Amino acid sequence: MPLEGVGPVCFGMRIAEVTAVLPGMTELRRFQAEPWEPGTLGVEFGTEPAAPAV
Repeated sequence: MPLEGVGPVCFGMRIAEVTAVLPGMTELRRFQAEPWEPGTLGVEFGTEPAAPAV
């Protein structure tokens, strides 16, 4: 749904919530999502380090 999320993942979810709705995927890395908002965290999930998926 535009501006709400992708599949079972919604914008604003906590990392633990995303992990719960993406079985089989692991957290690959965390990063600062926006340079002008230092408190906004981005997380990359995937099935293996060489193939990020979300």
